[in-house]
Amino acid sequence: MFEHNIVLFLQLVKKNFKKLFSIISIALTIYAKKLDKPERMLYIIAMERKAHLEKTERFKLLIEEHFDGLQEKGFKYQTLYAWLKGRRLPSFDNAVKLSALLNLPVSDIPYVRVEINR
Repeated sequence: MFEHNIVLFLQLVKKNFKKLFSIISIALTIYAKKLDKPERMLYIIAMERKAHLEKTERFKLLIEEHFDGLQEKGFKYQTLYAWLKGRRLPSFDNAVKLSALLNLPVSDIPYVRVEINR
């Protein structure tokens, strides 16, 4: 009987995973609001890091999918390979070019923006 209940529970979790994940996210957000300021800042940094990693993974998949086409459009093999392996991120200028070629907003592409203060 116990094993049967476990199987039913796991099937329920699998079926409602998105809802469950959403509920957990809401609970963590509520919890974060109750934290002290330093702990809240660490939580926010962790969530921003997670979002950045997800964006980077989506970007890698896009590069892999459009690798040959981007080479034809003038991007070097070494550059695309470095982006694909996560060794480098595109510059802001390349992110703008990629967004136009892939029909994406620039905000969906992780990039490095260097600002020089003079």
